[in-house]
Amino acid sequence: MHQLLQQALQAAAQQPAGAQATPAEAPSAETAAAATAEDPALLVDPLASQLQQQQQQQLHQQQGQQQQLQQHEQPPPPQQRQQGQQLQQQGQQQQAEQPQQQGQQHGSLRLKSFSSAWMPAASLLQALPAHSLTHLDIRLDEPGARLNAVSAALPQLRRLVQLRLVAPVARSWESILPSLLQLAQLASLTLAGPWETYQQAPQQLLAQLLPLRQLQLHFDNYGTEAVPLQAAAPPRPHLQLQAA
Repeated sequence: MHQLLQQALQAAAQQPAGAQATPAEAPSAETAAAATAEDPALLVDPLASQLQQQQQQQLHQQQGQQQQLQQHEQPPPPQQRQQGQQLQQQGQQQQAEQPQQQGQQHGSLRLKSFSSAWMPAASLLQALPAHSLTHLDIRLDEPGARLNAVSAALPQLRRLVQLRLVAPVARSWESILPSLLQLAQLASLTLAGPWETYQQAPQQLLAQLLPLRQLQLHFDNYGTEAVPLQAAAPPRPHLQLQAA
């Protein structure tokens, strides 16, 4: 039909002005109108055709995106699903075991303070909870295995804030003072006992960079000779020295 319409238009252009096309030379206007009526696509605007193509392309893109989403949303294969469940169970089990492990490491004790005047009690320091103990008051033993055990256990009690030690003989301080200097949080220290053979202990305590706010020294059975403090470090805030 489209070719017939073009032939009619070409024949009309070739005829001279005023001439009329005969039915044998070219299709009549009625024939062209009928052809157009039979093929409505001849009247479609090219812009409308482009718009329709764009809409079809967008529709295809949307369909492709929906298919991709459906593929992602599909449940994983049974093997992958089983592996995911196993990993989740392992994570829950680890979370449940952490508090138990911490409790085993720290023990069941939650002591903050421990005090005893019984000499053998000093050997219990290794059993005290280092994570919670802040106050300690014990009586030391004479130099020997038990005192060495105390010297080894004291540095582990890193949260100690207040400490009071009573020594039966002056030689006990020789083993215990190096351990005291490792207690970085110690604020109050009381040492009681004889000092006649270990007069340098006060100088060592004052010269170290311990965060002490209070220091009490009780010199039992010391005699009349004074402890030399000329080499002591400058006094710190709230530093106190007491001699009994």
